[in-house]
Amino acid sequence: MNMSVPAWAGKVEELDATEFNRLARSTTDPLLLYIGAPWCPPCKTMGPAFDAAAAAMGDQVRFLKVNGDANGMTEILHEAADDGRIAGDNAGRHPIVRPRPRRAPLGIVFSDPQIAMVGATFQQLKAGGPAFEVGEASFADQGRSRVMLENRGMIRVYADTATGIFLGAEMVGPAAEHIGHLLSWSVQRRDTVQQMIDSPFYHPVIEEGVRTALRHLQRKLVLPPQAPESCLDCVPGS
Repeated sequence: MNMSVPAWAGKVEELDATEFNRLARSTTDPLLLYIGAPWCPPCKTMGPAFDAAAAAMGDQVRFLKVNGDANGMTEILHEAADDGRIAGDNAGRHPIVRPRPRRAPLGIVFSDPQIAMVGATFQQLKAGGPAFEVGEASFADQGRSRVMLENRGMIRVYADTATGIFLGAEMVGPAAEHIGHLLSWSVQRRDTVQQMIDSPFYHPVIEEGVRTALRHLQRKLVLPPQAPESCLDCVPGS
């Protein structure tokens, strides 16, 4: 009989998300996963208890700790939280694991002017995405931006050439943190550019600059025109 004690017995192993995924797929050991973050007060409170439990259980259970706020891939809070939830769910039901839906990518930089990246970026699409078209608009002469004295920057929007489905956007300009959210919802719903143009745009608002970019993009798409009664702002296919 092999009475050797595994190296992990009685202690907590700290892993990143990639290491945990690899381990979960390859081991038959019972796992107990703790997901926390160094800055989190409740996590700091629970840490000593988790360490003590690992010491008490010895080699009966393998104790794992993953930093849910910095997974080594996309260090953004809402995505790291999703990673932690998915990892914990699959760890609890292991070996029966299942893929879970992911949210549309959204990144924001709180600079001045602000920066937002939504869905697929230009670089990602060029590297391996579908054929796509690009629309753009400047905020230099955009009405509300000028009134607010924040008329700096531009927005670029991307859509699938064959279907007109909105793929993503990149923006430097005013209110990017809010516009980024609106555009990420369209990416997640797989809206077409025409559906986005058909949505209401109040006047005067910064979002009218987004509509300008979408109209520029729609004119480049080789798509059949919408039936006149179905939309108020249709752009014929070229």
